[in-house]
Amino acid sequence: MSVTPSPAAASPAPVPPRRSAWPWALAAGLALAGTLAGLVGGAWWAVQHMPARTEQVATQVSTPEVPLVLRTSGGLLEVASIRATERFSRRDTQSFWGIHLGETVTEVTVPAVYRYQLPLARQWPVQLEGGVVTVDAPAFAPSLPVAMDTTQMQTWGRNGWARFNQAESLAALQRSLSPQLAERAQSPHYRELATEAARRTVAEYVRTWLTTSGRGPVHEVRVRFPGEAQATAPVAAPAPPAGLD
Repeated sequence: MSVTPSPAAASPAPVPPRRSAWPWALAAGLALAGTLAGLVGGAWWAVQHMPARTEQVATQVSTPEVPLVLRTSGGLLEVASIRATERFSRRDTQSFWGIHLGETVTEVTVPAVYRYQLPLARQWPVQLEGGVVTVDAPAFAPSLPVAMDTTQMQTWGRNGWARFNQAESLAALQRSLSPQLAERAQSPHYRELATEAARRTVAEYVRTWLTTSGRGPVHEVRVRFPGEAQATAPVAAPAPPAGLD
């Protein structure tokens, strides 16, 4: 006798396995991270490779520090100035195993203006007797650095027969101009040239001060600088050449 199983008694059909969604999420996350990294990298590259002209303009218009103006208690009086065209030269020789390699010679010619100043004290020792004024003035000193007109600078150079350092020698000479000008400004020769002009300036300053303050008629002003034995009246300035004002 055969028995046919009923549909309810039959075994259920197998269920296919359910696929996990995490590989897709991981792939999407990696793609998003790659996109963000690309954007950040592109922005960084753009900043690093911006045209140099933009940075140069910003550098030119910026001021690294604010200039300060210092005021002394009495101020300074410019008493003399000397204009001169100065010439500087530099010679550079070299030898190798007793063989003379030649001499490199460079020269610079530049107009310079030496200015001398003295401090204005709040009280000056002044003696007035019979219309003659005697003043003990403070020492004058050069104003440094010495002014030079670089637009009128002239240079010249010559290499030695086995030397090729003319440009370097000229650059070294130009760097030494300011110290050499300062040394010349303080030399006895230039100070002597400035002394009489300084004496005239101080005499005119004191005469104007006494006249405006009503201290009586002033016939002569004698000025004595430190180191001088006696006060002397200023020597008249030399007359300008004919045809010049």
